[in-house]
Amino acid sequence: MEIYTKTVETLNAFVNEPIRGELTSVPSNLLHHGHDRLRGEFRIVDVDETSRGVEVTARVVVHGLRLDEYNGIVDIIEQTILIVPHEAGKHPYTGEADTRENVRRLDEYIMGWLLAVQTALDMINGESLVTCWPADLCRGAGDVLRLKTATEGYHFRDRFLARSRLGRLVPEGTRCPLCGYTAPRAFNGDLDVCVRCGDHPSYYENEAA
Repeated sequence: MEIYTKTVETLNAFVNEPIRGELTSVPSNLLHHGHDRLRGEFRIVDVDETSRGVEVTARVVVHGLRLDEYNGIVDIIEQTILIVPHEAGKHPYTGEADTRENVRRLDEYIMGWLLAVQTALDMINGESLVTCWPADLCRGAGDVLRLKTATEGYHFRDRFLARSRLGRLVPEGTRCPLCGYTAPRAFNGDLDVCVRCGDHPSYYENEAA
């Protein structure tokens, strides 16, 4: 019996919709390829419900740029990952999976995960990017989903961005000076916004200067 039909539908809406990070540095061992900047991309290419739960086939693509012009693909890694483990996908209090309340919670979980992927790709450095697999961008999925206190998208996003999970891809010392959050900034154009406290650390840094 398919009990995660709605979750599969939610994920299918993001199939082949790329999540692209901010430009980052080039590791020294790749400089001879002529790239001066890299950009990471995460893309879901397929979704399936199996006996294990909900699985997605995803790709991490590393793009190279030179003088702000596209300069080719550095690497592509495709992997099938378990994003909703069967047992973890059940409601932490009721133990049921196909209730309206749990379906909503799973939708929030998916949105929180994708927001965490965006933040990780925005903050990742070149050394981590070129060794990043799709599984690295859903590390700890079962543990996050089992957390009883997580019910909204931002709860799941913050849990995924813990240092033991996706936060490990973010360079040490990258912390919001206002609230101390580990993976602070969600980039949007010229904005530099902490994803936890919603404030603008750079504004205060400039004021202090």
